[in-house]
Amino acid sequence: MTTIDEKKQMHGHDPWKAKNVKLGFTEPFLNDGYTLTPEMMEKYKSSPRAMPPWGRILPSHSRLFKNVTIFDVTGFRVTWADISPADAEKMCGVYYLLSEHKVDRDKLKVAEKEHPQKGTDTSPPVSPFEKFLSEWESSYVYIDIEYMKRNAIARIVDGEIQTSRERFLRNYQ
Repeated sequence: MTTIDEKKQMHGHDPWKAKNVKLGFTEPFLNDGYTLTPEMMEKYKSSPRAMPPWGRILPSHSRLFKNVTIFDVTGFRVTWADISPADAEKMCGVYYLLSEHKVDRDKLKVAEKEHPQKGTDTSPPVSPFEKFLSEWESSYVYIDIEYMKRNAIARIVDGEIQTSRERFLRNYQ
């Protein structure tokens, strides 16, 4: 039987050692200053095709995060999938990754906030990603930004993954 470490060696890389993974990131996410600005909107517009598809599963030797939910700076749920460093490299803008344990059905109900413009056809979306939802995905999910930033296991900023072992362990469950 082949272990995960042996598989990583066979495939020649460890996703935790990728050039765009910054471990030891100790700054808090809570007051990081990232908000939806016109510049961020432009970055997000270039990223929808780079988002991993809903529910995508990667082999353990290539994924960095398993079953994470990705939110943009507005608290909008962009996607849910396994994430590799190569995925993050393509993502322009700022994203927060929450483990499946922080967005399970019960916790999500507590953290979810009502979309301020839901149901209005004339108002622009709060998140630019709303218009990129597939036809079958009709539920907009926004969570409280403070909850999102406090509980993120990592943040992606213009393709760079920022996290720490402490943050990951504290927020994974």
